[in-house]
Amino acid sequence: MSITVEPAPTVTETDIFGNPLGRGGYARDGRGSALVVTTDPFDVYKSGAKKGMLKTYAYKAASSIGISTSTEGLDQWKQNRLLLATIIDPDLTTRLFHAMDGINPESDEGKAVFRTFRDEAHELAETQIAATRGSFAHWLTECADNGESPLEGLAHGEAIGIDPGTAERIIAGWEAVNIEFGFKALAVEAKIVNDEAKAAGTTDRVVELTKPLTVTIGGESVVLPVGTIVIVDFKSGKLRRAQRTGLPQYWHKYAAQIATYAGGHPYDPKNHVRMAWTDIGVPARPSQEVGFIVHADLEALADGTSGADPREAFSVFALDLGVGREYAAASNLLRATESGAGKSFSLVEVG
Repeated sequence: MSITVEPAPTVTETDIFGNPLGRGGYARDGRGSALVVTTDPFDVYKSGAKKGMLKTYAYKAASSIGISTSTEGLDQWKQNRLLLATIIDPDLTTRLFHAMDGINPESDEGKAVFRTFRDEAHELAETQIAATRGSFAHWLTECADNGESPLEGLAHGEAIGIDPGTAERIIAGWEAVNIEFGFKALAVEAKIVNDEAKAAGTTDRVVELTKPLTVTIGGESVVLPVGTIVIVDFKSGKLRRAQRTGLPQYWHKYAAQIATYAGGHPYDPKNHVRMAWTDIGVPARPSQEVGFIVHADLEALADGTSGADPREAFSVFALDLGVGREYAAASNLLRATESGAGKSFSLVEVG
């Protein structure tokens, strides 16, 4: 039986400033950073249409916190996005050509046109990437924790290579992990801002432990008692393990990401309001010592392996958030140092 996939209706929500809320629920600037209102009650617009309203500032995505000594990877990522957009919308370059007719590319007007088309290209690419298998698997776990049926979305899963049997196994494996480790979801897809780190994002889960768990923090074995509240993130990307320990490689920034969420505040991006954890059904601040990642091997969950236990395709890792905060602080210091590097230059005068 063939399934015809109908495009989902487009509904554009905006915040109180009229900024469109994009993927993740945040309004974003041209670079993709979340727009977050100031915490200073006196930092308001002095004139214009927004007079008297609190100003917004760009916060980097919590998921992007990391340290890199080279911008080559970022440049390639941006170029790939632009190329992908031209594949999705072949008319994009033609419209850019006509928009630039008679305009000097180096002028302010020309730069503004380029900036507009770059933003459009990145938005097109983001929409396409959001429809990947990982995002769909992520959505299936949300349905499971929210008690919602994924039936209406299964056709979209088939369109990207996840058939109903595989979808069922993803949900079964996720639910088995929650039962085994005693993860009780208190908040799903909670929007968080961390003013100290100047970062914002959406955490997958805030959970309460219904079973005691033993983890290693700072090299010591620690028992987390029943009732401990922790941040849990779901991942389905490529997992490479170190041969000696079996622990993940190349996941260094995830501890910083989860530490940023744990140290932040729930946030309403539509109305730009910071909230208490109790406002989203979480009785206390999440643990500042430990967080968790649940990883799903989507290839192992494919319907062709239906004889295997779905639980075996999932791995659970504890993260030392103290190390994560150190990593995030080092990342912020590097960013600040790089942004101020131009101050080290001056002109040379004779005499």
